[in-house]
Amino acid sequence: MDREQFEVICLYLKDRQNLVAEGKKARWEATKWSVAANLGLAAAVASGAIKSPGLLLLFCVAVSIMGIFFVRFYDHKMTETRKSAMYLQKRLKGYGIDVDNLTGDRDEGIEYSTDKLPTWDLKESAVLQVVIAVSIFPSFVAWAVNFFGWY
Repeated sequence: MDREQFEVICLYLKDRQNLVAEGKKARWEATKWSVAANLGLAAAVASGAIKSPGLLLLFCVAVSIMGIFFVRFYDHKMTETRKSAMYLQKRLKGYGIDVDNLTGDRDEGIEYSTDKLPTWDLKESAVLQVVIAVSIFPSFVAWAVNFFGWY
């Protein structure tokens, strides 16, 4: 491998790192958007000025479904980006440059193949999805208070 090929591979690896960071940022934005929209809808339901609070409750569910879809969408994009980065690392390894040894990132328990890609963001993604799903709860409480006249 000549110096030019090495620099191109390094640039692509840096690009993949930036894409993963942007995916994490976009996933967080989708979560913030979903929760903020659901809390705004809960305030509208709680105000009592809405004639059909049940419709807003359904809209909250739709917002949450969309938010969870976006979180999963960005997870998939980050996984594909990591697959391409792993391919580039294998290319470097083929030229005798062991990136994992150089950086100390070796994890003996991980099989480095694109078919068995570990899910790095599984816990973080699950937490974000639960937060989005739970953001329906204030609207549900406001709807129940209005529907059953508990105020």
